[in-house]
Amino acid sequence: MTPKNAHEDSDQDFLEYLSENGKDIEAIKVSELFESCLSFYRDRRYHGLDPEPSSDMLLYEWGVYDWGHGEYFQIGIKRQYIVAGTVDDEGYTQLYCDAFFSPTPKLAALGSGNKWCVSRDELRDFEQFVKRSEAFRIVAELKPLKVVVRTDGV
Repeated sequence: MTPKNAHEDSDQDFLEYLSENGKDIEAIKVSELFESCLSFYRDRRYHGLDPEPSSDMLLYEWGVYDWGHGEYFQIGIKRQYIVAGTVDDEGYTQLYCDAFFSPTPKLAALGSGNKWCVSRDELRDFEQFVKRSEAFRIVAELKPLKVVVRTDGV
């Protein structure tokens, strides 16, 4: 496979990756979505990034949020890229892989939180943190109300 630039349709690249691995975004469970996000990070390298190791990072987040469409419990992994030769936020791109659930009292009680993985060297510890987190364990085998995969700037 020819390496792609991270800012060029990484959401479509990820959706193709899911399909190639037999995953249906419409029927995916959180555990499958997250395993796919982690293996995509491990397997799919992009060129055109800043040479710093932190130019290709992962962010795990969870919490109850209202982004203008009602409250949801949101849990997801974002892959953040920093394009070489850019200044400030202009070079930042994020691939969002988020699952949304009704904000039940049990999910709302989890509060919100996050954890960064700033390089592939940290991936094993990051994966263990995610899989041990209460937020992940509660929703891991559930099918979300919706899954959103998109690429956007910061």
